[in-house]
Amino acid sequence: MNKIQDFFRKLESRFIFKPRTPNKALRAFEQGLLPIESFIYKACSITPLETEPVDIEEVERILGHEDNDLATNQMLVRILERLLKSKDKEIALFAAESLNVIENRYNQIIEENKDLLKKRERDPHIYRNLGNLYFELALLNKRRVTIRNFYLKEAFNYFRELSKYRNYFSMDDLEKSVYILLELGLTQQALSFLQNAPDHVKEDPLRVRILEAQIHFAGKDFLEVLRILSAISTAENSQYNEYTELLSYWQGR
Repeated sequence: MNKIQDFFRKLESRFIFKPRTPNKALRAFEQGLLPIESFIYKACSITPLETEPVDIEEVERILGHEDNDLATNQMLVRILERLLKSKDKEIALFAAESLNVIENRYNQIIEENKDLLKKRERDPHIYRNLGNLYFELALLNKRRVTIRNFYLKEAFNYFRELSKYRNYFSMDDLEKSVYILLELGLTQQALSFLQNAPDHVKEDPLRVRILEAQIHFAGKDFLEVLRILSAISTAENSQYNEYTELLSYWQGR
């Protein structure tokens, strides 16, 4: 314990050179260049990424994980888009290359699923995978509208194919499909898609009514929104409280 405490007290003097990632710290330890405590420190150190100034080494470390979830990738993209504007050309180049890394990972998985779809044309799970992958790419590119819209259209194409397998189509699939159409400004298509959804998907009437209200709200049919809200508020439903904030927003509270 004293050895570890001494390491933290003399942290700066210990780092003759600073390893950027836990793997590099581990290799330095294996080569006798740094004590094992340096690896422990690097492996356990967590720096808030979105603080200023941005910790480039921490961004690089997290980017090195190939299995980052959507939330992590969204955070990385926000940071990297800021770094693109850096006056330091090396940092701007790092940001551009890192954004390409994230997108290429998605594209690789998409191509793998497309190849799989050629072998298993009637597998609805692959349509869902592709729809979700393109949907995530659209969310990551929300500031680049043209690219975002392209990915949204691709995502919807796969969810539409998935909807043909009516027993496999879920409420989550329906919500994403409606969201995509609304983001593309296609309110009538969204309403039609909702109305034609499989019956088993619409077994949760509250979620269906919320979706219907969202569509009418996007289409500026506020009278219909109020009518739906009135019906929802008088219905006895244990899930109602989950939507109170959204409903209050629609009602202008």
